[in-house]
Amino acid sequence: MTRIFISYRRDDSAGSTWRLFDWCERQFGMDRVFFDRESIPPGEPFPRRLEDGLAACDVLLAVIGPRWATIADAGGQPRLWAAGDFVAHELATGLALRKRVIPVLVEGAAMPAREALPAALRPLADCEALALDAAHFRDDFERLVDAVLGRPRGFVRRRVDEVQRLLRFAARGAVVVPLVVLLAFLAAWLGLFGLLGLDTRIASYSMALAGEPTVLGREEGVLIVALDDDSERRLGRAYDGSPAWRELHAQLIDRLSAAGAAVIVLDFFLERESPADAMLVAALSRARQRGSRVVFAVKQLDDGRPRLAPALLNAGAEWGVACLGEQEGYLFAMPLARAVDRQRAANPFTMLDAEPAEAPALALTAVFGGTPDLIRRGPREITLRSTGPGVAPVGFSEIRRRARSHCPALADDDVIASRLLWLSPLDDWRAPARRHAYARWLETDASAAEARGRLVIVGIATSSALDEHSVRRGLRTEDRFGVELQADAMRSLLVGSTLRPPGWAAQLGGMVVLALAGGVTAFFLVGRSRAIRMLVPVAVVLAYLAFSASILAAAGVLLNPLYDVGAFLAAFLLLGRLERKAAGVPIPGGGP
Repeated sequence: MTRIFISYRRDDSAGSTWRLFDWCERQFGMDRVFFDRESIPPGEPFPRRLEDGLAACDVLLAVIGPRWATIADAGGQPRLWAAGDFVAHELATGLALRKRVIPVLVEGAAMPAREALPAALRPLADCEALALDAAHFRDDFERLVDAVLGRPRGFVRRRVDEVQRLLRFAARGAVVVPLVVLLAFLAAWLGLFGLLGLDTRIASYSMALAGEPTVLGREEGVLIVALDDDSERRLGRAYDGSPAWRELHAQLIDRLSAAGAAVIVLDFFLERESPADAMLVAALSRARQRGSRVVFAVKQLDDGRPRLAPALLNAGAEWGVACLGEQEGYLFAMPLARAVDRQRAANPFTMLDAEPAEAPALALTAVFGGTPDLIRRGPREITLRSTGPGVAPVGFSEIRRRARSHCPALADDDVIASRLLWLSPLDDWRAPARRHAYARWLETDASAAEARGRLVIVGIATSSALDEHSVRRGLRTEDRFGVELQADAMRSLLVGSTLRPPGWAAQLGGMVVLALAGGVTAFFLVGRSRAIRMLVPVAVVLAYLAFSASILAAAGVLLNPLYDVGAFLAAFLLLGRLERKAAGVPIPGGGP
């Protein structure tokens, strides 16, 4: 802490010096200011205490009044030139010790000329002086404090102005931030951008940044048996859905159930009656006896009843709707079930937590069995009815009304509980350990051990197949077969990790944080260049997206970037404009 020594002439400026001492004492502390009338107790040797004070000080304040250099002794000689003058001795000692000396001009005094000073004091004329005027003493004292502490001139005033500006900004922010958060929260609650499919599309890019969860890579429970070009060539026929193919399906079911497959899913649409259905029913019966479940894909429902071969329905075959959903940016929104009362379920203001459900997805039936019972909004889960032991609820990601449907089993205005799929790398499903050829299973039992305990999905993967979908992966587009997308859905359900938006409390808290960040950013960017005002918000948004990707990878929580970034930008733009206007900074297209 800086120590100060005050040098003055009592007959010249005692009143002004007392005031200066009082303010210095409050600013720096009593033990940091040496003033002879306060710092030298009665009975103490005066010269020695002066020497001690001078040696210990960092700054010497030379208080100069109007008669400081001209006051004379009884003989008419200026005291400043007298051998025993304490003022001259104090200044000469301070200069000799290379202390920082600041001349303080009071009561309208001017700096004495160099030739009016004794030789030992002439370096004083080279020191920058500072005036203390009684009319604006506070401002002058602040400048003196800046000089004593070596701060830029006007430091205190700028700090006071900044505090006042911050208080005014806080008052405006107390109005703008809650308003922005309220609007963003209502938009998220109503799914405003979801009506356009934007929120899921934007949120999906966080998944691209996060990469595939390691837990998916460890899931070995799903095996694809692909009816590919090689299988058609080895079997001597192209797939056309004829009775001969149903006979082959029956043989395949026998082979897979005998190998110990836990679930066999046929991703073929067997809608019409066929002479070969008896073979399928017999294979279905034998699979049940061996402990294997067989699930059939359907694409059409007639008043809730699946369009499936009558013989299979009469045999109690399990089924699921093979709708793949729609791509949303980097992910697929896979329908799991639909609400029975779609008008009530679509109402965002409904207070009901649960809606009756129907139309189970193929992956839902394959993994869990049973049929959907209720879609519960709060915990985002689907409860299931099952004839066996109790089945745990299945998590879903979102509820949305379909603007249009490419699936015959779902109407355009159905309300769907969907699960967002984290698609696996394409090579993963085409590796030998995860994909076998259809014909291979009909020709040999060499692969039998690889099916034991697994969920096996059988589907078309030929070059002429219509069930092929273009998927965007970064800067490239991949063509995936429907059976591969269904396998991803089953894999996701087996892992049990559901991509979910945050709860309402967490979402509201995130919007508050982002809106506050927008306001703080606007506050500190006032007066900066246009480039800085553009780059800093972009950097903040990118940092938030990186954070959202890390939360997604670590906890499976899919934040709402569109709403959160919207809260940040709205607060940044509104408060930035108000602050620039208050600060007098020109606003493009507006007033000063």
